[in-house]
Amino acid sequence: MIVKFNFFGFSADSFRFVFQLFDAFDIEAEVACFFDQISPALLEEIAGQLVAMGAKIILLKLGSRGAYLHTASTAALAQMGAVRPGADWADLRLWAPCFQVQVVGTTGSGDATIAGFLSALLRGFSARQALITAVAVGACNVEAADALSGLRTWQETLTRIQSGWAQHPLLLSEPGWDWNEYDRLWEKRP
Repeated sequence: MIVKFNFFGFSADSFRFVFQLFDAFDIEAEVACFFDQISPALLEEIAGQLVAMGAKIILLKLGSRGAYLHTASTAALAQMGAVRPGADWADLRLWAPCFQVQVVGTTGSGDATIAGFLSALLRGFSARQALITAVAVGACNVEAADALSGLRTWQETLTRIQSGWAQHPLLLSEPGWDWNEYDRLWEKRP
């Protein structure tokens, strides 16, 4: 199960209690200027603490900077329920930049991103494909003022990605991070 909650104002004890109940988390920071200060090291630190508390899959939505995916070990993922992903999902650190769109409204964009991620997970996509698809669904959503009009069919979204849909530049200068041209995202070497 994936739970969405805002991590501002929660104590570590609150996190531990919630992590005992669920397998994956979507954490959304509410302050847009916060996103500009985020580094790969900070994301790894936050996600690493969440994994240590019991989370298995952490998807951090980063507004216009895309989304970061951090997954637990193979052994930890094996403890998940019927929808557990394959071993290729284990021990990943991925960051996908946003796709370029004309932003009309942001209502529901985070929820759309999570819906895209969950749909890809349920369809058996790789973690890399699921992350890119999640970011794409969120990007489609912001092309309309309301929460639903920007959404496209699954096939339309995938076709748009496959057609070479341009992404915003995202430069990561920290050691160990490489651009994966095939999947169009940043990946940390183990």
